[in-house]
Amino acid sequence: MNFAQCSSKIYPYCKGIQNQGIFVAKLFRAGGSNQFSDSPYDSHEYEKKLISGQKPKPLTDKLKRTFPSPINTDGIAKFLEGHIDDDRIPEAMNAYGIPDTIDSDKKALAGAIARQYQLMFESPDADVEDIVSAEYRRILDEKPAEDLQKFKPLYQGDSIAVYGGEQGYQKQTDESFRHTWELRNTGLVTWEHRKLVFIKTYKVGPLAEETEIEIPKVEPGENKKIAVVMQTRGKEGRFDCHFEMHDADGRDCFPNHKSVFDIKVKIDFVPKETTEV
Repeated sequence: MNFAQCSSKIYPYCKGIQNQGIFVAKLFRAGGSNQFSDSPYDSHEYEKKLISGQKPKPLTDKLKRTFPSPINTDGIAKFLEGHIDDDRIPEAMNAYGIPDTIDSDKKALAGAIARQYQLMFESPDADVEDIVSAEYRRILDEKPAEDLQKFKPLYQGDSIAVYGGEQGYQKQTDESFRHTWELRNTGLVTWEHRKLVFIKTYKVGPLAEETEIEIPKVEPGENKKIAVVMQTRGKEGRFDCHFEMHDADGRDCFPNHKSVFDIKVKIDFVPKETTEV
């Protein structure tokens, strides 16, 4: 989820705010940023463009840096709670994928969305994991807030784009195939001493011929192609072959992208031919 998507989901269910631009300005100020004036006499054209149109302006790193550390998440929650229309809470919940079977609670919804904004403002990525529904349930259950670090890269400023990882394969049992990822370093951190690591799961399926694949040094803005040979083995079914990028200490570099390196495979069983004597 990105800033425009999150904001366009909740704005229609807010009252007392003249337009999208003022919504953005007030949201920023509630979080502790003084980047925008919330005066109704200003045009707020730039703020509007952050959430409206076919291609909204991105939430840049420069805008994210206008927030204090820590971000005033409680301030954002209070701002949202003060403007969400009481009569439209179920609609707002549905916009974030929260089902009608769960009790509606404006304070919990505002708190969950505020945590989503916190993650977006603190993450180097434009798109982050959608946590609103999970946070809503956590708040209703009165469980303590978890550290958002698991939704962020290990190294601040690190970011990645992967091409080829979403490709699916249809193979037969006892077959091998080659998969290639194209990795692009879209962040600010040079990748050194890193490797792709195959993570075995309890569900026995395809195995990688190499369980650790070294990644050469990759500077920000550079692309590198990395390949692996997979063995389908003898079991049919659908499988997600899971890989992670680890640093020299064996830590997951991108816990915020848990499936970005996964290889999807559908395997059909083909009996082995027997030779009659």
